[in-house]
Amino acid sequence: MGNLSPTETKLTMISMSLIVLAGTALYCFAQSFNLFSLGEESAAQLGVEVELVKKMAFVLASLITGAAVSACGTIGFVGLIIPQYYQYPGSAMTHHCAHSLLVILTIVDHLSVVDKG
Repeated sequence: MGNLSPTETKLTMISMSLIVLAGTALYCFAQSFNLFSLGEESAAQLGVEVELVKKMAFVLASLITGAAVSACGTIGFVGLIIPQYYQYPGSAMTHHCAHSLLVILTIVDHLSVVDKG
């Protein structure tokens, strides 16, 4: 099922490296994601390579999800999914990333406490 108990250092470092690299790459696409909020056609007219960005986002998000789940089980998946419910419509993607990080940390911490309780 997964928990936040200590894991092997090597697995943690590999997973963390993958998550940081893929997250940084996704952050580089933040402007394109902001334009996607206008619709795919509008984003394409504004110079976004729609299909490329969609494929890169899918691959990078899958890599992050796989690394998180392999390191700490399904609790990592919960930590990635829950912030989507807290997304503010119309907010810039860069602000959403920072807010999501705080939400992830808070909810996973609370779930860990409940699990141990």
